[in-house]
Amino acid sequence: MREEIHIAPVFESGDECPFCYLERRTEQRCIRYVIGPGNSFMEPEVRDMTNREGFCAAHLKKLFDYGNPLGTGLIVRSYMARLQRELQQELDKGSLPPKRKLLKAETTQDSTAKWIRGKLGSCYICRSMEENMDRYYHTFFVLTKDKEFRQ
Repeated sequence: MREEIHIAPVFESGDECPFCYLERRTEQRCIRYVIGPGNSFMEPEVRDMTNREGFCAAHLKKLFDYGNPLGTGLIVRSYMARLQRELQQELDKGSLPPKRKLLKAETTQDSTAKWIRGKLGSCYICRSMEENMDRYYHTFFVLTKDKEFRQ
């Protein structure tokens, strides 16, 4: 089977599950991209994306553990400033949750609660990993049609 650039990572896993290897490697690359030596967190486009999406607890911990406290501090400070502005805008809308009736469950959700849930479920690194892994899965399943690869 002829190796091409888009299938090379599939063969690098050695004895490990190729998908586990690719997922771990993709996560490490995403974290390195955000906080690593390239200082991409200083680029306005990257900072805007990380501020918009934020980070899940697991990836925020990994950013802290990476060993760039100044970079992590700048990212968190910038994200929290944006988060505070957005929360203030939500609160200024004046949307208070409706009062609960004694025997009826609340059927409408508060827009501020929806906004908070959206922020909690958003992570720049998770999204980047998902996009990359989707491409790896697609490549793998295209390869399964190749007889040499299946052998």
